[in-house]
Amino acid sequence: MVSIVIDEVVLRQLSPAARREVLRVVGTELSRLRAGLTDIEWDPEGDMSYPLTVDEAKILVRGLQGAPREILRTFAQNFDGDAGHGELHALLAAAKFSDYRELGEEISRITAQMQSVAGQSGAWLFNWDADDWAWDAEADNYAKGAYYISGPAIHTLREAFGIE
Repeated sequence: MVSIVIDEVVLRQLSPAARREVLRVVGTELSRLRAGLTDIEWDPEGDMSYPLTVDEAKILVRGLQGAPREILRTFAQNFDGDAGHGELHALLAAAKFSDYRELGEEISRITAQMQSVAGQSGAWLFNWDADDWAWDAEADNYAKGAYYISGPAIHTLREAFGIE
């Protein structure tokens, strides 16, 4: 058996594509290990976000740069004790986007990365309530909207960002 150590310095020296692949493989292996050691009950039909562990949250945050990282940071900073909230205008501003479609694409990318890290293909972080969204037909855009991250995931994301 050969063991290879890739620390943060080496990881940062890899190309973005290589870094994503290493994090994907590590995430899958950590998920397999965790599955044998923990008993996480999660209902994908419920309203609680996938319960990321602290290690998974740290791997996810480290693997994201730019807009996706700032989107997640917005949730971690806007915590009300129960959930982390992301109002549409705040998320667009954090990501430096002008259109909700760009935001939707990043939400999908973050979700895919989180699924890879957690090793759970059906897992999700972002919740939304239809009552929080309003379409502006004249502007062909949403006038308002919000997502939230709930349950243990928001706590582990706050810890990954170093937010108390």
